[in-house]
Amino acid sequence: MKTLVPNYYKKFRCIADKCRHNCCVGWEIDIDDDTLGYYADLSGDFGKKVRQNIDFDDECPHFILKEGDRCPFLATDGLCEIIKRLGEDALCDICTDHPRFRNFFSEHTEMGLGLCCEEAARIILSYDEPFELVPTDEDFAVCLDDQEKEMFDEREELFSIIRDRSVSVFERMERIASKYSFELQDLFPEKLKDLYLSLERLCEKWTDLLLAITSFDINKSILSDKKYSVCFEQLLCYLIFRHFVDGMYDDRYAPRIKFAISGVLLVANLCDNVNCADLDIFEISRMFSSEVEYSQENLDKVFDSL
Repeated sequence: MKTLVPNYYKKFRCIADKCRHNCCVGWEIDIDDDTLGYYADLSGDFGKKVRQNIDFDDECPHFILKEGDRCPFLATDGLCEIIKRLGEDALCDICTDHPRFRNFFSEHTEMGLGLCCEEAARIILSYDEPFELVPTDEDFAVCLDDQEKEMFDEREELFSIIRDRSVSVFERMERIASKYSFELQDLFPEKLKDLYLSLERLCEKWTDLLLAITSFDINKSILSDKKYSVCFEQLLCYLIFRHFVDGMYDDRYAPRIKFAISGVLLVANLCDNVNCADLDIFEISRMFSSEVEYSQENLDKVFDSL
């Protein structure tokens, strides 16, 4: 399958034990059928340990989390015991792919990095070159069906607006709002505060941040600081890249555009409202991603409300 990836994609490398938010903590890790069969055939004491730490009774077999919702194979040094003993090829699909995601089309696939990973967030938001999708194979030529072509043309128009560095990021969002006939002010965080608080939440710190939302002056906010313009440009491109294409299946293009813009406004507002060294734009964006866009239930509720 031919694949397109963002131009920053190949910069990603898992930072493993250096990660402050290990993806082996707090997530129930489902095991695909092929890997489950491999684990079933493992010999020796370690094979027995692997099987003892799998819940086979659930609809989808998964690792049984330990105290603190830690994967049973997350060692005290922050590294994966399965990798150390068996190599990376022994990982299940979810562990191999994370934080990658895919958009599938008739003749090709798009693959990106998920913002919920702190290293991916750092790479995405700090990448200075304008967002672009590039092929992983030099021989890239596909034939799009009519629906795909219409969606790609529309998305490229959005990218063109977002990448226009001759104006501020806020002005770019105003252009998008005008194009799709909605009021940008309706997406300001103080207007959507109750919606954000109504969503399922994972982290108490995220709740505290949402409760601290107040109205903010765009002209005096981090959103108007040129030092952060690339970060917000890349954040907006990322959200459009990840979510806009699914409008082909439910025709909810406009809510997805509003979600992307509201996400940028929310991150900007939260950055302005905190005074904590470990809560910079990268960390707040990561929290937004893990709290909102990694829950389909939360996404659906937001799309239905916008």
